[in-house]
Amino acid sequence: MDHHYQGFEDNAGAGSGPGDNSFPNDPNAQPVIYKQSADHHQGHHHHGDGADVAASSRVFAVVQPAQTDLKVLLRAASWFCSLVAFSAAAASPFASSHRGFFIFTGVVSWLLDMVFLGSYFRPELVAPQVLSQNWPVIEFFSLAVFSIFWFFGFTFFCVYVNALTAVGGIALSTPRAAAAFGFFSMILNFGSLFLAFSRARGLLASLLGGLGGNSGGHLAYSDL
Repeated sequence: MDHHYQGFEDNAGAGSGPGDNSFPNDPNAQPVIYKQSADHHQGHHHHGDGADVAASSRVFAVVQPAQTDLKVLLRAASWFCSLVAFSAAAASPFASSHRGFFIFTGVVSWLLDMVFLGSYFRPELVAPQVLSQNWPVIEFFSLAVFSIFWFFGFTFFCVYVNALTAVGGIALSTPRAAAAFGFFSMILNFGSLFLAFSRARGLLASLLGGLGGNSGGHLAYSDL
């Protein structure tokens, strides 16, 4: 079975060496798809002509920098907004189920943001098979769930803030700040969801189409 990896070549055609996970020095370098056979993964190297050996020596996996920068920024911003949102909500007066759901959504979303941010910078911490086959789908569905949670959490918390307004004599700056940052978190999660779908759509199509396993549903995380 063939595996595809994504590398970079500079304008002169020279790629980075194996094991070199840094980006090329040339800012105009373009992503290049390399192919590596399953025998290579099993330790059986095919010795062909010099061109084949040279090509195989340049195989390495990296994440596209442009898309990586955007998804990292969205996740980092979501992490910060979630932290402020649930902290401000926890400091708001009068416990209620609406407030509790908002805090729950904020805390779990904040923890998930940390997990996925870590996976962007240290993907080797996740088992290779999980990383290549399941991780993009896990990220997509977790974002889908918490985008919906943020939508309902924000809506419920607005009801809670309106109830505080009706009581009167209560400082509303903290609850309103929580609602505002909850709204920002919701927007950021929907943005991350769009990017996650663009990375995982090939694997999702294979899974939904019943292809599964070895029939084309394998995508290297670095290719997404």
